[in-house]
This record gives sequence, C-alpha cells and structure tokens, in this order.
Amino acid sequence: MRLVYFFVFLVVFIIGLLFSHWNMHPVQVNFYKWDIELPLAVALTIELLAGVVIGLSVSTVKTLKLKAESSKVKKKLAKTEKELRRIRTGSK
Repeated sequence: MRLVYFFVFLVVFIIGLLFSHWNMHPVQVNFYKWDIELPLAVALTIELLAGVVIGLSVSTVKTLKLKAESSKVKKKLAKTEKELRRIRTGSK
C-alpha cells in the first residue's frame, strides 16, 4: 500500500512540476493599492493556499461547535441515565 501512495505522490508531484514549468510567464496582480508582478504558477499557488487556510478555518470552527454540543449532550445523557437508575431502584 505504501508503494501505491508513493506512486500517486510521485505522479502528482511531477504534474505540479510540469504545471509550474509551463506557467512561468509573469502576470500582474492588483490588490487595492499594490501592483505585484509574479509568475502565474506562484500566483495560483498563493490563491490555492489562501483557499486551503480559509477552508480549514471554517471547518475548525464547525468542528469546535460540534464538539461543544457533543459534550453537552453527553452530560445530559449521563444525568438522564442516573435519573433513570434512581427511578428503577425506587430510591430518592
């Protein structure tokens, strides 16, 4: 299985190298007051990384909310189970 992962990584790496090589012509990036000239591959890589960071941030916030909700539900479940045992045994 490691060989398959290595092969897939190698193919993706080679495709990335070819993409970078074929897209080295400069492009002008305008961001409000700044004008920067970068190779196209670099500009696209920066955009990709920005998208990954934004996506991870959003998913991290969602995950933290779900964990907090799960914790509350577990506490409520434990309390309900304790109450159920108390009712079944007939004690107060």
